[in-house]
Amino acid sequence: YLTDTGGGNVIYFAEAAANSAIQSSLRNDLSKLTPHLRIVTNNGPTSVGGGGTRRRPEAPPFAGDVPPPPPPPPPPANTASVAGKVTNSRGSGISGARVALTDASGKTVTVTTNSGGNYQINNLAAGRYTLTVSASRYSTQRRTLTLGSTKLTLNVTLQRS
Repeated sequence: YLTDTGGGNVIYFAEAAANSAIQSSLRNDLSKLTPHLRIVTNNGPTSVGGGGTRRRPEAPPFAGDVPPPPPPPPPPANTASVAGKVTNSRGSGISGARVALTDASGKTVTVTTNSGGNYQINNLAAGRYTLTVSASRYSTQRRTLTLGSTKLTLNVTLQRS
């Protein structure tokens, strides 16, 4: 395998490098690229262009020997979501309406409705919230909600202002 003598990072590992002819060819090619690399074989390190010659006690682990990273934590057990449609008095969806959900501590999550007037806010903790829906040229609507661990569908109709 090859290491960067400046930082000791393993750059390349190959079983084929155990063959002395391949090692020699690899050493010649690498010496042209950088003076900070070395080849380490089972017999110890070989400098390439002036790198250090510390003996590495063992070869780096193969990718299969490295344990995979832990899985991401599961979402909190009591998560809720709010979804719905924002419409005008004729039932048409209002695109670009601002839907803001504020919890008791004052933290606000804001989304914008899509072209059909639909919105969705996920991964909410159970508790009390204030939902504020607004759009240009429409009056603002506010509602107080108490969320559990389910999905709440809440459609809102805005009146022209």
